[in-house]
Amino acid sequence: MKYYIKLAVNLMIVCAVAAAALSLTYSLTKKAIAEQAKQRQIDANKAVMPEATGFASIKKPKTGNVATIYEAKKDDAKLGYVVLVNARGYGGTIEMVVGVDLAGKVTNISIISQRETPGLGDGIVAPKWNLQFKGKTVDDKLEVNKDIDSLTGATISSKAVTAGVKEALKELQQAGK
Repeated sequence: MKYYIKLAVNLMIVCAVAAAALSLTYSLTKKAIAEQAKQRQIDANKAVMPEATGFASIKKPKTGNVATIYEAKKDDAKLGYVVLVNARGYGGTIEMVVGVDLAGKVTNISIISQRETPGLGDGIVAPKWNLQFKGKTVDDKLEVNKDIDSLTGATISSKAVTAGVKEALKELQQAGK
């Protein structure tokens, strides 16, 4: 009986030390991780609105997959909007931004993070594939295999990105932007 108690106490000590080490590591790296996430967001915003000098968060919708709407500015002039969207892909959430100019046309899209199948669905990050969204508006149907070329073997990923672009455009339209 003593043996089992000693074993349980040793196991609890090991677990407590491991939990403390994990907690310490998290607290030490939390700020750096947050800064990297912020920088990734800024880089993605710049990718879809390269002429912008600043981005201000103007709206955080409470429903749907649209996470945040940013207003893109150059000096004091408004250039358009950048919409952060979380679409549901084959491998999980696809975090992306959609740039939209003041005329309501897509300037570009940029994938921030994704976990799609390597060699198939991860083709959604290819600039050449993303360019087919340029100039699209809320009035365009944006149907995969009709208006938008799907990636071979990655229809779900293609549809997820397309749905994200549609949702971004609709959210801006509903917000009166």
